[in-house]
Amino acid sequence: MTKTLILDNGASTMKVGLAHQHEPKIIPNVILRGRTDRRQYIADQVDECTDFSSLLYRLAFEKGFLTNWGLERTIWDRVFKHAIKIDAKDTQLVMTEPLFNLPAIQEAYDQIIFEEYGFQACYRTTAPQLCIYNDWNTLFGDPRDVSPDCAVIVDSGYSFTHIVPFFQRKPITKAIRR
Repeated sequence: MTKTLILDNGASTMKVGLAHQHEPKIIPNVILRGRTDRRQYIADQVDECTDFSSLLYRLAFEKGFLTNWGLERTIWDRVFKHAIKIDAKDTQLVMTEPLFNLPAIQEAYDQIIFEEYGFQACYRTTAPQLCIYNDWNTLFGDPRDVSPDCAVIVDSGYSFTHIVPFFQRKPITKAIRR
């Protein structure tokens, strides 16, 4: 049976889980290395660290965009094999990407997702776009009480904050502010 993995791949933390799970796991999107013991802590291993005073932090993101693919692959390898325990060949992926992501970065995402990991399918979208398609009934009660024709989503992360207005569930691109 095909599984669907949801990955909100943030610059500081990633929220990741299977679609049927109630809550995602929140995992640091970082590799730490101790200056004295030289031990590496990758993603969920950060919880094992007892002394944060002399660590070197390595993030795969710069200014909100994924730039260090080698580092991110190391983190994803750890998360997919040990934290989530999935086989990409039997899994579809829904993942977030930054608003206004660069085409070269999008191509690199696709190459790594399909050629290196072998996911069956991938849907890349932005976090605000996923929010607008959330179940309004769950959030606000009876959907007749709230009109989803207009909405503003504020997406505040590690690297930036975006304010995204929506009309009829479509973003108004010219009005998006960073």
